[in-house]
Amino acid sequence: IVERSTIKHHKIHITNGTRTLVDQRDRSYRRCLNETVE
Repeated sequence: IVERSTIKHHKIHITNGTRTLVDQRDRSYRRCLNETVE
């Protein structure tokens, strides 16, 4: 889910009702989070 109206550079991942802001520019963190979520 991408919140364009708020921050273009961030993605909001919803897991178990918890929203986590993820900086798309940080590939390392995103990769780690993606492995956890998926």
